Amino acid sequence: MSHARFATGPIKRIAEVSRFGVAELDALSLMAGDVVVAEGGAGYGRSAWLSAPVQGWGFQSAIIRVRARAQRGDGRFLNYALQASSASGEIAIACNSSTVARFTAEKVARHPVPQPSVEEQRAVADFLDRKTAQLDAFIADQEELIALLGERRSAVLGRSLDWVWQLPTVPLKRLFRPRRVLADASREVLSVHRDHGVVPQGSLSDNAYPEDTSRYREVRPGDLAINRMQAWQGALGVSELLGMVGGDHEVVAPSGGSFVPKFANAFLRSPRLVAEYRTRSTGILPSQWRLNWEQMGEIRVPVPPTPEQHAIVEHLDRETSEIDSVIADAGEAIALSKERRSALIASAVTGRIDVSNERAS
Repeated sequence: MSHARFATGPIKRIAEVSRFGVAELDALSLMAGDVVVAEGGAGYGRSAWLSAPVQGWGFQSAIIRVRARAQRGDGRFLNYALQASSASGEIAIACNSSTVARFTAEKVARHPVPQPSVEEQRAVADFLDRKTAQLDAFIADQEELIALLGERRSAVLGRSLDWVWQLPTVPLKRLFRPRRVLADASREVLSVHRDHGVVPQGSLSDNAYPEDTSRYREVRPGDLAINRMQAWQGALGVSELLGMVGGDHEVVAPSGGSFVPKFANAFLRSPRLVAEYRTRSTGILPSQWRLNWEQMGEIRVPVPPTPEQHAIVEHLDRETSEIDSVIADAGEAIALSKERRSALIASAVTGRIDVSNERAS
């Protein structure tokens, strides 16, 4: 492997780092070329480059503004350098803390990044702009494909389950009961996803690992895990895994043997019931909607005989297996493209790729 050509140094050598103050809104506005960095939360250290000024906007205490010094730094290059540091874990190491990790303005200012000449920075940024645009376009296409296939899958699910609504119904609270057991710290962290149901959190590239799991709830195979903030979008599922979920989730255990787990997972995520969750969610804006078990438990659902449930599961497996296979392939392609994107950025910002030999395509 070739060695990095660019020397490193703290960001403050080539850029100003500022913190927001309400009284200084004019001075702390956001301009074209600025880089904004998340200070805290699950996404600490994430950055973005602004291609245009944001009129009337300033940055708040949870956001750090990085503005390249004239003739010494390029904002695009700084943004790519920060992305490389985040992907490599360097920012996580810099923010290592027994409490909440924070990438403060002081830490940003001290954080070392490669510092070639501003001309080389611009050449690297131009190269990465071209290359990452190609990868991002491919990723967007694959994400669109997954969304379309998800819609097709939902349509198949809805058609296959329409007839069961002719049967007598019972409230969900008769079929499941809340089980609020704190999880052992060794349990795997699970994600309750709109498209994927209950899956290991590490399998989703858009999810950051939580800093504190002390209040997480245990999930056992067969439990129904519900993301209360996103249930109105269908973010729930019957788990096949032993693990834990965050405090803003509801975990309810099956009461009796009325539902076959695989049938329950498909049925409770079907379009008709997702529409019911949307109706029963409370909150002023969709981003604030919540569905608590008290409301969800009142929803009345049919319970087909067990043989019919198994037959429906087998039918759905046949009808959706090809769709699921294509979705899985697209998801893998996205993951590989994101890995390639990260590796490309790291190689370019450290000088392991000589971009002077690269021509615009």
